[in-house]
Amino acid sequence: MRVTAVREAVSRSPRRSYTVPMANALTPLFEHNLWANLRLLEACRPLTEAQRALSISGVYGTVGKTFMHYLSGEQGYIRRLSGEPPQPPLHGGDPWPGIDTLLGHARQSGLELMRLAETVPPGQVLRLEWDGAWHEVEAQVVLVEAINHATEHRAHVVTTLSAHGIAMPELDGWSWGEDTGAVRAV
Repeated sequence: MRVTAVREAVSRSPRRSYTVPMANALTPLFEHNLWANLRLLEACRPLTEAQRALSISGVYGTVGKTFMHYLSGEQGYIRRLSGEPPQPPLHGGDPWPGIDTLLGHARQSGLELMRLAETVPPGQVLRLEWDGAWHEVEAQVVLVEAINHATEHRAHVVTTLSAHGIAMPELDGWSWGEDTGAVRAV
């Protein structure tokens, strides 16, 4: 479907009024996000420096740079939503700090994103600057982007390592459900 056809279809659809509180809809997504980040980082604990430097065509970059990029990105979403950057800050261009440090950042940002998903008022509009221009952005867009961004880059890490013969855990919703007891055999 052409982009213009998609835009036309979306513009003809009625604007939804969200009657379900965001916390009910978004909280499990952010719980999964935290779980998947921690699970992937733990699975990558035994990687050597050379393995963290692996990359393939079509992904963000090396495994290590991808972790740094998307975990520092989570802090950026928190800053946009709350006005306060998490401390200590993590920057995508920083040197590799080690798995334990990244686990701490992932826990901190994961819990804060869950809190924000539960407390950001529906319809809240933010003024954000990017690409040199100011935009009004509904806060829910930032929350959706936080989930999408992390999911995409976790997939980059898994794809890269799998392409090099390194087995990675399943990070999908079914696996999260089984791991947390939300999916049970009967």
